[in-house]
Amino acid sequence: MHIVYYISLLLVRLTAIIYSQTKVIGKEYIPKKGGYILACNHLSNVDPFIMGMTTWRYLNFMAKQELFKGKLLSWYWHQVGAFPIKRGAPDHRSIREAIHRMEMGRLLVMFPEGTRGATGKSKKVNPGIGLLVKSANVPVVPVRLQGTDGMLPPKSKWFKFHPVTIQLGKPLHFSNNQSNQKIAQHIMGEIYRLG
Repeated sequence: MHIVYYISLLLVRLTAIIYSQTKVIGKEYIPKKGGYILACNHLSNVDPFIMGMTTWRYLNFMAKQELFKGKLLSWYWHQVGAFPIKRGAPDHRSIREAIHRMEMGRLLVMFPEGTRGATGKSKKVNPGIGLLVKSANVPVVPVRLQGTDGMLPPKSKWFKFHPVTIQLGKPLHFSNNQSNQKIAQHIMGEIYRLG
């Protein structure tokens, strides 16, 4: 089960060994079971893959719908835990799918900023993560990625040797009386406090 995922994960780990001195801090904050959200800043296209360095647990991802064009690509992305989401408008089907997966005890990786880009400050935050936190009633583990934009810079066709740090923080818990936007902003604040 999930054989394509774990083959891909081994290739990711091998690539990380060759092209970066990847350091993971705070692995103990990854839950051994149950549904959680791993919320990260977003620097590079390699970010979803490099998140596989944090745990051997099967990770799930929301990915832009454009990546699922063609039967082979669509099959591959589904095999490695990704499912499509429409950008620019609420996608209720994807939200239901995310909640369902977390209720099944899976980990969901999210990039609340949506778009990638190297900045030292939080970019505009999508409140969708707040909705998911309240709907699925799950904790959030904040994750700060550093150096992935050097490992795979924008418009680069291949990896460059560059150190990468992945720092995880203590799980965050939220009450249902907080607004989606406040939750999202709080999560991003905790992410940028790491490192």
